[in-house]
Amino acid sequence: MFIIVPQLRRSVGPAVRGVVKATFVPRLIVVFSAFLLWASGWILLASVVGLWDVDLLKDSIIIVLALGFPMLLRSVRLTSGPSIARNVIIESLGLTALLAFYINLAPFPLWAELIAQPLLTLVVALQALSKTKNEWAEAHSVLSGVLIASGVIALVWTTAQITLHFSEVDLLGLLRSFTLSVALPIVLIPFFYLTAFHAFSEVALVRMKLRNPNMPRRVAWAIWLGLGLRLSLAAKLTSRHNVLGEARGFRDALRRMATFRAEES
Repeated sequence: MFIIVPQLRRSVGPAVRGVVKATFVPRLIVVFSAFLLWASGWILLASVVGLWDVDLLKDSIIIVLALGFPMLLRSVRLTSGPSIARNVIIESLGLTALLAFYINLAPFPLWAELIAQPLLTLVVALQALSKTKNEWAEAHSVLSGVLIASGVIALVWTTAQITLHFSEVDLLGLLRSFTLSVALPIVLIPFFYLTAFHAFSEVALVRMKLRNPNMPRRVAWAIWLGLGLRLSLAAKLTSRHNVLGEARGFRDALRRMATFRAEES
């Protein structure tokens, strides 16, 4: 598209390049890699106990791409465990999940799958990240257009294949696929929670260190310990960074965190 329309390339190209650069920041690569390892670990466990086999591989990839990556980036703006769980459940039973389930009823030829899946993995990650900054709005529109076009093509293909081969539809396979589309997102919730918790607490600790460059590391450990993995507290930590960052030591930080918890509970 950028080659055919030079004006579009000049206006949207820089925004897309900005999103690509942001996606390959080392910290994000670590988070994405950890997320894939988490999902793969659950899939491996399900395989060991006989609940998953290679026939569900494509379903798993679609779920991780269509729901997992976008939800991972949205989770850092959610401030409680229930809100994350609610969003995941809504997404896993929503239109996107149903479309992904429907599209998966009729797979493409192997060569098309091998080409499309890596490309769509990158586009989905870029599209989800492009939502996070206003200056990437043009890139978001282009990437969304690519995904919509891909979805339309897949819908047409699936509908045609089902119409032509309806008698060959595997009902048991459909049930297993639908069960996976609900179960896999649920086991991803803890990772979304931990990601959001780390993001909020990390922002607060950075502000504390900016205010007090000599803040001892043991103070940071006391603050982490005092949060008790409570996301709702971590989300409110930034508003108290000036007080907590002035703690003189581990015990002082624990006392200040106890006061913080009491006031916020």
